[in-house]
Parts: sequence; C-alpha cells; structure tokens
Amino acid sequence: MAFNIKKKITDFHYGKKSALLTALFILPTVFYFLFINIKNFLYKINFLKETVVEPFIICVGNLTTGGVGKTPVVIELANFLAEKNLQVAILSRGYQGKLDNKKVNLIKNFDKILIDDPILSGDEVNLISKKTKNVVVVTSSNRIKAAKYLKENFNIQVIIMDDGFSNRKIKKNLSLLLIDSKSAFGNGFCLPMGPLREPLSEIKRADKIIVVQKGGSGEINPYITKNMKDFEICKMIKGEIYNIKTGEILDKKEVLAFSGIGAPDKFYSILNDLEIKKTISFDDHFEYNQKTVDMINEKLKSLNLKAAVTTEKDMVKILKFQNVDNFYALKLKPLINFNKILDNVNLFN
Repeated sequence: MAFNIKKKITDFHYGKKSALLTALFILPTVFYFLFINIKNFLYKINFLKETVVEPFIICVGNLTTGGVGKTPVVIELANFLAEKNLQVAILSRGYQGKLDNKKVNLIKNFDKILIDDPILSGDEVNLISKKTKNVVVVTSSNRIKAAKYLKENFNIQVIIMDDGFSNRKIKKNLSLLLIDSKSAFGNGFCLPMGPLREPLSEIKRADKIIVVQKGGSGEINPYITKNMKDFEICKMIKGEIYNIKTGEILDKKEVLAFSGIGAPDKFYSILNDLEIKKTISFDDHFEYNQKTVDMINEKLKSLNLKAAVTTEKDMVKILKFQNVDNFYALKLKPLINFNKILDNVNLFN
C-alpha cells in the first residue's frame, strides 16, 4: 500500500491531477513556501550569514526530490579533481544511514574504506566510497564542522558536497544545479504539492546549470529550453550490465528489473535494449533483506528468467545476501565536460 501511495504522489508531482491530493497538500505547501522564502530573504539581507570555510566548496545539488543523477556526477567530479593532484573529499549527509550524523563519520581515508556497510553509511555513500580513487569520504549533517575536520586532519583543498543546495549555513564557492532533461520541475509547485524543495526563482543562486539526459534521448523539457539559455549537458551513458558476484557481462535479453531509488521509471527506460518481463519498485533507499532477495528469486523462477537487473546503488546493499548469483547491476557513466564547467574557477593554480 505504501508503495502505491508514493507512486500516486510522484505521478501527481509530475502532472497527473488529483483533487484529493490537492486538497490535502495545498495548506502545508503554502506554509512550506513561506518558510523557504523567509529563510532565503533573511540570508539575502545578511540577517542570517553563510559561514566561510577554507576548503573550496563545490555543491552538486538539485531543486527536486527524486533521482536526477547526482551520485554518478559526484563520483566523476571527485575522480576528475583527484587526478589533477588535488586533495579531494566528498561530504554527504549520509541519508538514511544508521550512523550518528551529528558528528563527523570518516567513511573512507583516501583509498581505504573504513566503514563498508551501506546500512551504516547509506547506500549512496557506500557506492561513492567504492567508485572513487584517492578521495576522502565523510558523512555529517553539520557541514561546517565536517569542513573544518577535513581541513585539519587531511589538509583537504576541495570538498564536494553531495546535495546541499538548500543548505545556506555554509558558503559554497561553486554551486552546480542538476536538472532532469525530461521531467525538469514537474508541476512547478513546492513540497508537498509538487517536487520542488525550493521555488524556481532560487535557480539564480546556481553558478552552473547541468541538464542530465538519461536513456539516450536528446529530448529536453520545453521549460528548460525556453527559460534557461545557459546550461551544460550531461549525458548518462549506459555502460556494462555486470554480474554483481562475478563481474561477467549480461548475455541475456529477457530480464526482471528491480530498484529502490527515487525515480525507478527512469532506470527502467535506460534498459531500453532489453526485454523487461517484470519490474519491481521499492521505496527510495529501500533496506533489503534475505526475504526480499528470495522473493525476487521466486519471481525469476516463476517467469523462467535467468537475470535480475538493478542499479549500482541497490547492488551495494544486496551483495552480502545469499542466492544473488543471477543478479546484475547497470553501470552508468556521466559524459560531462568538467574542463568547461570549471573554466575560470581558480582550482588548479
């Protein structure tokens, strides 16, 4: 039931009308909208002040709930900067991880993963730790405290904030705002009436806008092309679909696809060259267990299929379970020109 409710809300956010949800959400939306605007106004007049920290802060964020593609971009950007011989760290809230994020949790010390458990650190953080090279990874809800910790303990030069566009407490040197090329801003309303965390007017705070294209389509939402003339394109290139245990490349066409992410339909659309016989969508950041894995295997058996395909974020959470020999993960790689995006940014002197 919970899954259906969430899907109905997502459908509502992206254009499907519902008189019931409109009635339920209109009043809290007004209060949320007022709260966000008052907060941003207080920062604008310097009644509230952003704290400046010594490391260079790059924020990779978005305006909407749900998956836009931040995690692959964060990984690619971190590896790009580390290859330039910069001391790089990634700072995340560790959303839905079990660690106490009021303190700073050291997840990865450059190339040594210290906490290799997605339940503790969060699935996105665990994937980031596995996919980055020569990068420090920490989680904390206190970005200022974490930035000082990273400077004092690792002499970090650049901190990449995974999410945090709405967090005004810490001063960002560069804000990269990601927008999905198709769904863009949904119905244009703030939460809970729509998917926006902040009003569209706050786009002006971004230094660079990056439009993320998934599934091989060059289609861009008309709102973006009409109202945003200056943006960069990030194409999510579909890589190998590999066995999560052996690394072998998928050689089957008929599959079951499952995911526990914010925008499951976008994931399924990327698998457009496969014959998806069944999809199973769980809540975002779903916590898998052996019973769930067994259920997926039962579905495979009943459909006479030999492969279940999921995302890498889901993959890190199911590796530890038994009977995942027929589970595969899709590798996504963002094709993005960081040299152009970071042009005139004083990082490499």
